[in-house]
Amino acid sequence: MDGNLTPGPWASLTFLRFDKAGSFVVIELKAGKAADSVCGQILGYIAWVRKEPAGGQKVRGIIVASEFSDRLRYAAEAVGSLALIQHNITFTFSDVTALAEEKVGG
Repeated sequence: MDGNLTPGPWASLTFLRFDKAGSFVVIELKAGKAADSVCGQILGYIAWVRKEPAGGQKVRGIIVASEFSDRLRYAAEAVGSLALIQHNITFTFSDVTALAEEKVGG
């Protein structure tokens, strides 16, 4: 397995990777602030991975977001196998439609 997986009932799983020890790691990416509902989402993924491809082996999870609700922080602490990683990504958008039209027309 190359680390990419589209599991049956969890088609929106962001990433499934292996850590250095060869254990499965489910990684859920959020562009903005992650609410406590993300905990239920990733735990569902983790449970499926543990049952199906991991065959009962240990599976841990990582949620990557720009911010985390306090409730999610408490939930991650209670779970123990769930890490919260903060990103600081800034996106800049430019409309390039006019440039594309110039090339086609000109």
